[in-house]
Amino acid sequence: MSLGVLKSNQIEFIPQLPDWKKSSIFKLGFNAFNKVYLVFNNVFWDKDKEWIAYMPDDENINKSFEIMNYYKFTGLPILSVFGAGDLARTVETWSNEKIISHLITLLKKLYNYKRLTPISYFITRWIKNSHQRGSFTYLPFGVDPTIFEVLARPVDNKLFFSGEATSVTDPGTVHGAYLSGIKAAKQILML
Repeated sequence: MSLGVLKSNQIEFIPQLPDWKKSSIFKLGFNAFNKVYLVFNNVFWDKDKEWIAYMPDDENINKSFEIMNYYKFTGLPILSVFGAGDLARTVETWSNEKIISHLITLLKKLYNYKRLTPISYFITRWIKNSHQRGSFTYLPFGVDPTIFEVLARPVDNKLFFSGEATSVTDPGTVHGAYLSGIKAAKQILML
């Protein structure tokens, strides 16, 4: 389960987790990094660029999306739009229609197209997903980085922890989750 699920107290541990383990769970931050995939009939953007940059006015500086051109890698007319942190949390409260309308308005500004309509889309909502409650771990200001090691420690050599939140070198990443899983498996095999 993710750190977000652990932080939500959805899971009851019997016996309860020791205080040092609970403390490590609640000291770490967990946030969202959502994506919207937009599929179009044709490419209306620069086919060769990997990223499309858009900088909103100063008052909305924390509300900028990152746009990745999937056409460059797949040959398919797909854009992937990323939003993180507060922006991701805000957008999760919007309807699908509002999200798509907002992004189409942004793309029209960038490309001066009058009519843009995706033929398909997919939207992630990691905070609302009860099996995730977010998408990545982060170290809040003032929290000692050794907290990742504490979260990774097994409880009584019976309960083992792995995942991106336990990675000392690569927290918040898929490869951090993968490597921590290998580490936990080796710990179990050594028993």
